[in-house]
Amino acid sequence: APDFVEKLDFVPDIFFFDAAEAGLRYLAAELHRRGTLVYFEPESDADKKKFTKAIEVSDIVKFSHEKVSDLSFVEQYPDKLFIRTMGAEGLEFNLCGKGWVKVASVQNDNVVDWEGAGDWTTSQFIACLCEIDMLSVAQMTINSVKECLQIACKTASRSVSYLGSKG
Repeated sequence: APDFVEKLDFVPDIFFFDAAEAGLRYLAAELHRRGTLVYFEPESDADKKKFTKAIEVSDIVKFSHEKVSDLSFVEQYPDKLFIRTMGAEGLEFNLCGKGWVKVASVQNDNVVDWEGAGDWTTSQFIACLCEIDMLSVAQMTINSVKECLQIACKTASRSVSYLGSKG
């Protein structure tokens, strides 16, 4: 990881990682220090120490209500955006400790396969942030985050109409 960062000849806008392993945390910390927006999507919080270390080097943390149930850690990080997905119930987010805001799911009567809906949510949310040039949590507003997440929920809803995670 240190060699990789040292050889980088550009600074990426966004760094996404989904495992709290040491090498990825190192990359996240170094890129964050250089101005990259860091997006962490953990599988779970089973290893609390790694989970906490990964949050510390991230700007945005998105997780499933099924995999991370204790939200007490959120209040310790007033400079981050937390997104909690809740399946058919939609999602909610907490921007910089301003409280949880609900975003409704988008009804789809042609559900074939839920696989990949969260990935579509993430990719569309990131695309929306890039589109509006909002690549810093400090620039984000509750309205801008909500609008981007509503678009992301629409994309995720469409994605479940197809078999397989790559719809």
